[in-house]
Amino acid sequence: MNHLTWPRVMSVWWLMFWRASVGSFLLGVLTGTIWGLMVAVAGGGRDLSALGGSLSGLAVALIWFVFVVRMALKKNYRGFRLEVVPT
Repeated sequence: MNHLTWPRVMSVWWLMFWRASVGSFLLGVLTGTIWGLMVAVAGGGRDLSALGGSLSGLAVALIWFVFVVRMALKKNYRGFRLEVVPT
């Protein structure tokens, strides 16, 4: 019996998608703002501010996604849960 059905796959995908999207956006805005303010106070230019803000936002988004995967693995879904089992 195949327990890996498309509705279950979509439940996990949706959790990961929306949490990753919202969290990455909010954390990216926060880190980009902080980076931009730090560069402005230090007298840096717009190019450095934009590049640093973009790269810090990307780094935070990638780190955040690890936490999203952990949340997906720990969640009890409707009618199932994910389990990591040694082979």
